[in-house]
Amino acid sequence: MEQGKTYVVILRDSVVNKIHILENLIRLTEKQGEIIKNNNPDIEEFDEVLEEKGHQIDMLNMLDDGFINVYEKVREELQRSPGTYREQLVEIQDLISNAVELGAKLEALEHSNKSGIEAFISKKKAEVRSFKSRRDTTASYSKNMANSHLAGTSYFMDSKK
Repeated sequence: MEQGKTYVVILRDSVVNKIHILENLIRLTEKQGEIIKNNNPDIEEFDEVLEEKGHQIDMLNMLDDGFINVYEKVREELQRSPGTYREQLVEIQDLISNAVELGAKLEALEHSNKSGIEAFISKKKAEVRSFKSRRDTTASYSKNMANSHLAGTSYFMDSKK
């Protein structure tokens, strides 16, 4: 019985930690959105935010795995005597509901950022194509001008005598 209470506290703490991580992910995703909306985004800052998000997601996955493992250990006792843990379980359910809402908010932000990232990538691709086109045109012009000069003639000599 005492061990069951400890497991329930661990479950609650796990969900609270998950909420904190989701809030951090939302903050980081909003920061990503601000970076993307900038006319000249700082790619290094974007990468740093992306790396931090990866770290937060790893922590979130570890919490989820831990929650499942602890729940598996305490599930039978919770099913046997649900009245004993009623208040704690209601609190955990409310926390899980909050976590689900945060997850939905995060997903909406990610979807919004995705379109911004796609626009940024399209813009950069167009810039690269334009640069390549200008480079090719310059190279072609240089090649044509080098071949157009015939040996023995000069553009600087007056041919009238």
